[in-house]
Amino acid sequence: MKEILTRKEIMELFGISLSTVIRWEKQGILKPIKLSPRKIVYKKEDIERLLEERRIEKQ
Repeated sequence: MKEILTRKEIMELFGISLSTVIRWEKQGILKPIKLSPRKIVYKKEDIERLLEERRIEKQ
């Protein structure tokens, strides 16, 4: 199973725009891993944790 997610996958998973992904990075909500100047990924475990937190907040 894949252990990292791309910006595009994050956008699809949360239903958000690229500008929101970038804003979340600046706010510390997402922790990017830069593989190169144009390739940014995220740890899947961090995203799963964020999804769980958002589910709890909605309840």
